[in-house]
Amino acid sequence: MNRLALFILPVVLSACSATVPEKKETRPEPEVATYTPKKSVQITTAGYMTDQENELKQILKETPFSLVRHNNILVISFSGESIFAPNSYHPTKAATQTLEKIALVLSVYDKTRISIIGHTDSMGKPATNQLMSEKRADAVANILKKSAKIAAVRLWVEGQGNQKSEGSNQNNRVDIILTPTFVK
Repeated sequence: MNRLALFILPVVLSACSATVPEKKETRPEPEVATYTPKKSVQITTAGYMTDQENELKQILKETPFSLVRHNNILVISFSGESIFAPNSYHPTKAATQTLEKIALVLSVYDKTRISIIGHTDSMGKPATNQLMSEKRADAVANILKKSAKIAAVRLWVEGQGNQKSEGSNQNNRVDIILTPTFVK
């Protein structure tokens, strides 16, 4: 009987001294806007990119953003002072709002690689222009990542400085290049 009591006693005591689990304070996840495509997404590469193109065209109406298609590659370009203030890499508020809408579409069409390439004009030193183009591309990438939780693995960010000899304001731009990641 003593042996049985010695065996049962620790089990009973450990059950009595059970600790109450601590409540951890949890913060609610920030709400992320969602976007639902207007049409069903097609399975072929060309159809998939066409659907994405049509959704983006609706968003980019009446904005300084342009959308061009080369085969199955989409290029969204934006330039000028309506996008970036002179000598600044922060997009304007209106440009940021448009980028947030673009991000929502890109989050739905997740079978595309997103290349973001910054450019500058020929004014200033080449090293300064290179840094400015990199910061502009990074700023756009950060807006896309934060607004729709686009995975960083889908993004390629690059600054190209000034690639043209003229000092045109069109060189102060960022291009978002969308390439399909599958072929059918």
